[in-house]
Amino acid sequence: MSFSRALALSLAASLPLASACGGAAKPDPATPGQGATADGTRPEDIEPQGADNIPGDVANDGSPTTPGEPDTAGDATGDTAADAPEPEIKPPGVDLAPAEKARQVKAHVDRGQAALKGSSPDAKTAAAEAKAALDVDETSIPAMLLLAHALYIQGNYDKCEAVLDVAKARPGGAQSPELFFLYGLVYAHGERKKEAMAAYKQAVTLDPSYRSGLLNYGVFLIANKRWDEAVSVYEKLTGPLGVKTAAALNNLATAYRGKSSEYVGQNGNPQQRNAYLLKAKTTYERALQQDPAYARIYYNLGVLYLDAQSFPDGGHDMDTLARLKMAIDYFKKYQALPGANDKLAADNQAAAQKLYDREKKIRDLRKRQEARRHSGG
Repeated sequence: MSFSRALALSLAASLPLASACGGAAKPDPATPGQGATADGTRPEDIEPQGADNIPGDVANDGSPTTPGEPDTAGDATGDTAADAPEPEIKPPGVDLAPAEKARQVKAHVDRGQAALKGSSPDAKTAAAEAKAALDVDETSIPAMLLLAHALYIQGNYDKCEAVLDVAKARPGGAQSPELFFLYGLVYAHGERKKEAMAAYKQAVTLDPSYRSGLLNYGVFLIANKRWDEAVSVYEKLTGPLGVKTAAALNNLATAYRGKSSEYVGQNGNPQQRNAYLLKAKTTYERALQQDPAYARIYYNLGVLYLDAQSFPDGGHDMDTLARLKMAIDYFKKYQALPGANDKLAADNQAAAQKLYDREKKIRDLRKRQEARRHSGG
């Protein structure tokens, strides 16, 4: 079944595409990741020569015949044009040499991918280039994935998934890391968390160095408290793979903070706990160096100091009031930045302030008691 036919069945309707929304999904990651074509065609119209486009009959001398009039010129047998085979209808690109077909597809896909880069992706242009590529070769997996990506950015999630299903069924489609990355984005948007995590895992299984896939897979590892795996993923990203972005470093620090919780309790290991807490602190600070306006890092630093009932500081525990003051200050910095959740910031500030006030009250009471003992009162 051709791509156009399969897609038409999958969507069960035409594919009117809206203008670009100008946004991209998060890996969140990456990342891994929109519009009608210039002539208004749709993906299911890749074979455009329908009944209305069939050429009229042509006389043997090359002149058009009158509609309904038999062509008798130059034929001793008396065969008419009606008896002759109808002209072969060929889809676009069928007469191209394989090398030329590949060149044209690559050129369209490259232009489409370029349109999706930057802070304001042009999904309309990307979709137009994807469909132009599919006009040349309707079996092209890269063109299908480009179209799916454009649809995702537009918010056409069901149609994006339908295109991915067609691509996956094609030879080689199920071996594409990008295909599973896009599935992960669609599933995550639809709150299909288990499916999203499985899709990202498959993406990085197919390509263990797939940066966008690793970034987003790590998010789900953190959400499921699989700290060792999360640490491994983000150490790989920020180390050998060279992804030293604020987002990657922030997530690595969060994985370290989560790992520290495994060494708390009666059978805990204070040295290991402290080591991971300090790793978390220094890695959050590295993330801030990459992007001082990344609000989430300030929030996470606030949580780091709030949650740790004791925090290592030069071979001893940090003063409790100093630790809680650090937490309060970080929550305030978080709240002051664009995109902050005011309620989340206020709730955490209040929790830290309550602990701070209680600790201070206890210390003040002890000071008064000590003063009375010394005065003999």
